[in-house]
Amino acid sequence: MAEGNFNIEHFVEKHESRLKWFRRLYRLLDFIAISVFLYTIFVIFNIDTIFSSIKSFELYTGRQFHFAGFSILFETIGLIVISLTIALILSLIIHKYSDKTNAIQIIESKYPQLSERLRTAYDNRNTSNIIVNDLINSVIGYAKNVKPLDLLNRKRFASSIIAVLVAVSLFSVITIYDYNTDIKPVDMSRDIFTPEDDGTSDELPVTDNQENDDKNQENVQGETSIVVVEGEKIDLKLPPGSGKGFTNRQEGNDNQPFEPSSAYDINVISSKAYYENLPEGYQGVIKQYFEEMAKK
Repeated sequence: MAEGNFNIEHFVEKHESRLKWFRRLYRLLDFIAISVFLYTIFVIFNIDTIFSSIKSFELYTGRQFHFAGFSILFETIGLIVISLTIALILSLIIHKYSDKTNAIQIIESKYPQLSERLRTAYDNRNTSNIIVNDLINSVIGYAKNVKPLDLLNRKRFASSIIAVLVAVSLFSVITIYDYNTDIKPVDMSRDIFTPEDDGTSDELPVTDNQENDDKNQENVQGETSIVVVEGEKIDLKLPPGSGKGFTNRQEGNDNQPFEPSSAYDINVISSKAYYENLPEGYQGVIKQYFEEMAKK
């Protein structure tokens, strides 16, 4: 009886351990597929440029580190660490809600002869009577045909292998052809957080005086042709043959005589318009006053 009791317990423990090993294999394959796929996406979209915009990593960007004779950039190490961290979290979340069927249930589903018998024999493995001993002996006879690979979920394993192959193939293609997009996270963040032009400007409004000063400045720098004096337009253009309005002093003839004009004419001639619009009866008095002033 002891031999039968030992065999049924050892049988279940062995297959339960193998089932856990298969589930670790699923988790490892998913972890590899997710990490490689994430790293590939990071390389395509130039996520490594984000390190240069972070002050803590700014000094390390572009620096190479040597491992086992290989040189690797700091940005590459950063992308690998980020990819592995995210992949680990995602794989744990995925397998947290995965199938929790134990080894006994899987074996019974694949071998109908052991349905309900295997679990009953395992639950009563410490019980000794004629019925239990006969049940255990019959279960051991059928259990000899159970193989460890029967616990492998072939569909689950195949999907994990395909995911790894696709991720590795994609990574190989972008590595060989050095492919990446023009999209950079720094430019994207600048476009997102930069306010759009709503038509307003931070510049101070231009007043009428400033506009007039600008116009006068333009007139001074440009060719002035017409000015307005008391409502009349006066043409300031020099007629042909009159010479330049301004002459370079160095280019001019220094030997040319210069006759200064007097500040005023020597003979002062009074204007005859002084009596215009004067009150009647006072023309003589006013005329005498101006004549006396001119003699002084």
